[in-house]
Amino acid sequence: LKRFDIPYILEASGNFYQAQEVIDILNILKVIYDPQDKLALIGVLRSPLCAMKDEELLDLWQQDALNIFSNNFKSSKAVKDLYKLLRDLNKEAAHITLKELIEKIFYKTDFMILETLACKNEQALANLNKFERLVLENASKGFTLSQLLFYIENFGKKDQKESQITLSEENFDIVKVMTIHKSKGLESPVVILVDTCRI
Repeated sequence: LKRFDIPYILEASGNFYQAQEVIDILNILKVIYDPQDKLALIGVLRSPLCAMKDEELLDLWQQDALNIFSNNFKSSKAVKDLYKLLRDLNKEAAHITLKELIEKIFYKTDFMILETLACKNEQALANLNKFERLVLENASKGFTLSQLLFYIENFGKKDQKESQITLSEENFDIVKVMTIHKSKGLESPVVILVDTCRI
């Protein structure tokens, strides 16, 4: 569905942290907290903020430039601008609240716009708004960035109740992917049953 630009939502319990846009924002936060987290940095570089291809990432690796503090390397202006943004946020993170940090990422960069355009549906925006609410809720409890990441990795991702925001069928033209059990009692104009030959 994604390959053919067909908007969809996976209606399953506990799937919120599997949404690509949520993975992307978590990777940004991980790099801000730990600039040496190369796996998270690769995730950020592959996100809509840079949309780097594998061969471009390989080129960065060969230049030993998979590091936001790298300076002398050949790459696009988008990568160098992203590295500067991440360095600035890493420096500021120790002096601002979690609420201020998430607001800087969401509203003082093109992150929200790029993620929504990349997914080409309202689901991404709804999920990012939900993520922001979860961050602000934990920020009000005095959580730091490290505490937020620890909580999400150890508790949030295991919470089977944390699902993506459900969009109304009346308002959004979107394919819903769900189990047979989840679809009980529902009606749709078109239903496609897949993998019926697999045991």
